[in-house]
Amino acid sequence: MRRTLCVLLFSVAGCAGAEVNGPTTSHLIAESSDDAPTRITISGDEIVALASPVDFRAMPAAARRTCEEMAPGGTLLFCASERNARGRGYRVEKRFMKPTPHDRSLFVTADGDVLEQRRTLPITEAPKPVLATALKCGSFVERVEIVSATSGDEHWQVLVRDRGGKHFTVTIELNGQRRGLRRRLAGRIDS
Repeated sequence: MRRTLCVLLFSVAGCAGAEVNGPTTSHLIAESSDDAPTRITISGDEIVALASPVDFRAMPAAARRTCEEMAPGGTLLFCASERNARGRGYRVEKRFMKPTPHDRSLFVTADGDVLEQRRTLPITEAPKPVLATALKCGSFVERVEIVSATSGDEHWQVLVRDRGGKHFTVTIELNGQRRGLRRRLAGRIDS
């Protein structure tokens, strides 16, 4: 049976990562939930990250427990089995309304180890050097998030839009220097 899925596709230029190509990529896409788009990150001709939606209850118990402990409550936005440069695990994104509206994302292993955390900030709270760097890549800042790993805060990720309506994700070092730029596209996968 052939399924058509909508996909949120991230094109990546010059970004290092773990290769995700292989016999399980099409299987992961074909078995993904239709509730959310599959997310694919491409560098050159290589798939370097793949997040295939799954039901939160289908995650291993240890991964679920970590996500519930680190981000209790909130509204579930996205849940996926993910493979990227950090390894294999599960991505859970939630929206919280208090103390101010913000999103949190956790990337955890099946055993519940946290590989990455992300949290959004109000644009007004982002450091001025980060915003200045982001605005060199687009005219409007739409989302600002800080990305952390086990060693602490690593970098900023800023979603910008240019006057033509194109979206870009700008990766910015903590000191405000640009690390990378990716075009964000919507796409379709037939699997």
